[in-house]
Amino acid sequence: MNDMVDWISRLPDDVLNHILSRLTAKEVVQTCILSKRWRNTWASVPVLNFQLGNFHNDCDWFGRFVNSVFQNRGQSCLRKVVYKGRFEDTSHGPSMEWLDRAAFLMPRIIVVCSLSNVDAPLIIPDSLFSCESLENLALCVQSVPVMTIIRPKSIALPSLKTLVLEHLSLDDDFAQKLLLGCPSLEGLRLEYCDLFISDISSNVLKKLIVHFCCQYQHMRICCPSLITLSICSDENSIRIFLLEKLTSLVYAEIGLIGNDEKVDVNDLPDAQLLSGLSNATTVEFLLRDPDFKEHWKKDITKCKTFRNLKSLEISAWGMINNFNLIACFLEHSPLLQKLTLKCLSKEENMIHAEQDVSFLVEHLETVDIHYPKDGMLPIKLMSMLDRCVKTFGNINISSVSS
Repeated sequence: MNDMVDWISRLPDDVLNHILSRLTAKEVVQTCILSKRWRNTWASVPVLNFQLGNFHNDCDWFGRFVNSVFQNRGQSCLRKVVYKGRFEDTSHGPSMEWLDRAAFLMPRIIVVCSLSNVDAPLIIPDSLFSCESLENLALCVQSVPVMTIIRPKSIALPSLKTLVLEHLSLDDDFAQKLLLGCPSLEGLRLEYCDLFISDISSNVLKKLIVHFCCQYQHMRICCPSLITLSICSDENSIRIFLLEKLTSLVYAEIGLIGNDEKVDVNDLPDAQLLSGLSNATTVEFLLRDPDFKEHWKKDITKCKTFRNLKSLEISAWGMINNFNLIACFLEHSPLLQKLTLKCLSKEENMIHAEQDVSFLVEHLETVDIHYPKDGMLPIKLMSMLDRCVKTFGNINISSVSS
């Protein structure tokens, strides 16, 4: 019987690199022992995927491996780097110096997910923010107890299109450098960040997501090219947003998550959110508190016509208590075609609420009402809708699992 032929080793380098790019970095490096043909192949693979789990969660071993890979890698360009690791309180301390080498190799994508319990912030090298090839960057750097602050001396990322930042502290200086130094930035996602940002103004930004961030000052959002806006915050922080000139807005998602902290509504600024959504085609609200009406009274009275709105979805724990929000949209949305109401509370029919409805909506093509599977039919809500909608098209009422 003839010896088996190593057909894989005979593949062209570009095909071989494509195959190896689907492996983790550790698995790629291990291929060097297969034969002479494979000895240095790992050094030119365009994708490096570093996973702490491949090292039995040994942070020291993992850190040494990452540094060694970059020290011994050739000059060939990278396409993508993924790093998922953790720093513990060791003599080495938290280090992200490998990012400096990674940026030098001109990748298009960098994804960093790191958890640190070292009593010192992680230092992100400035070179990362001057990588001309970078198109997508994600930094999720959760540091306990010290939050990592991003303060590069300058930002010059001409190719960057998408940026995701999580668990970081960001200020106005960073925001200004970012929006000036990223002329191609179309998508920005901020999650669980400490925001000391007063202004997000961009003529090119198309998608903005701000979720579960702690805000410490008013934030003005002025983005004429913005198509998608998603904001999820507590009812106090949400009042800090000021929306201006969102002339291209198509989809807006607003989530109000409630806050146990008791704050006098009179001490807070007037909400200026609803009026900034007037150009949207689709709007979705999630109200996780039974009663937000005190926070929205003045903002509702200032609402302009939602001239493009065709689909409105509201999910609420207190649908009847917040009916004035529904009524506001119905009254000011002449083209509204579909209304979806998701009752999240089982006790909707127990709430007594008198609503003065002084307008009529001529026609809705579709009204979908969902209520908890073990709850009661929302008769009061249906009655209140009947008072302000002259003609319904299709009415769909269904119970769903909570």
